[in-house]
Parts: sequence; C-alpha cells; structure tokens
Amino acid sequence: FTPVLESIGVNDPEATQTFSKDGIYYWRVRGLTNLGEPGAWSVVRSFTLDTLAPAAPAAIAPAAGSYTTTLRPTFTVGASATAKMYGFEVSLQEGVDFIPLWEGRSTKPSYVPSVAQELPFGQLYWRAYAEDAAGNRSSYTEEDGTPFQVSILKTPANNSFVTTLPAFTW
Repeated sequence: FTPVLESIGVNDPEATQTFSKDGIYYWRVRGLTNLGEPGAWSVVRSFTLDTLAPAAPAAIAPAAGSYTTTLRPTFTVGASATAKMYGFEVSLQEGVDFIPLWEGRSTKPSYVPSVAQELPFGQLYWRAYAEDAAGNRSSYTEEDGTPFQVSILKTPANNSFVTTLPAFTW
C-alpha cells in the first residue's frame, strides 16, 4: 500500500480530500480505541477520479444544409475515444435560441428518433455530445446546431393516378 499520499486523523466518520490529478486511488481506514490504540485496517477500496470530458464528437449526418425525406432520420457522429454514451438534440432554432424538441441518448455514435420523436417539416438544427463513464460531458458538435431540412413530398403519392388537378403538398 505505497506510496501513501495522505494519512489524516479525524474524529468524524467522514473526511474530504483534495487530489491533484485524475487516476485510480486506493484507500483504507482504521479506528483507535478509547485508549488511543490503533485497530485493524479495513479492507482496501478503490475509486477512479475522472474530471476530464471526452472530446466533442464530429457531426456526420444529417450533413449541414442537407435534406431528408424521413421524419426519423439517423443522426450520426464520429466516435469519441472515451465516450460511453452519446446525446442527440434537435431544435427549431439555432444559436442561443436552441431549445431542444427532444434529447435522445445512445451507447452508439448514432441515434434514430422514436415514433414519439418524429420531426416536424422544415428547417431544423441538431447537435450532439459525448459522455464518459463518470458522467463528464463534452462540448457540443456545433454549439449553434447543424442545419438540415425535413422535406417530404406527400401528395400526390408516388406513381399514383389522379382524376382531377392535384394539390401538391410536402
């Protein structure tokens, strides 16, 4: 059990310690009798101090300025080395007005919205972040959001027959 970084005496069952760098730390305790004699050491326990966020993932799809013809496109980012989870957000507005319509989370660097998260038509913005096992979040792919459009040709249906002048909707 070396090197010992700190040995402190306290009269309380809690103690706070400051550590100078991330890493794995091991700890143990022992009590003193009412005569001041040390008791046996506890079992050794460990913890990992992790204060560093993963690198921000790169936005891949939908690409900036692209159009999609589905209400549930696959959102994809480049993998971040220490990420255990990815978060995806979509908004109607960019920049400081970016208010997520929803947030989706995935252990993979891609996400397909659920039926309840189907996107509205029009200009949208998306962004993503990576999160490590300790819960440290990266910055967003693009803080303001990556712009894309949802545009679906609705009527007349593809290869349909019409008997009157059609109304075109998308």
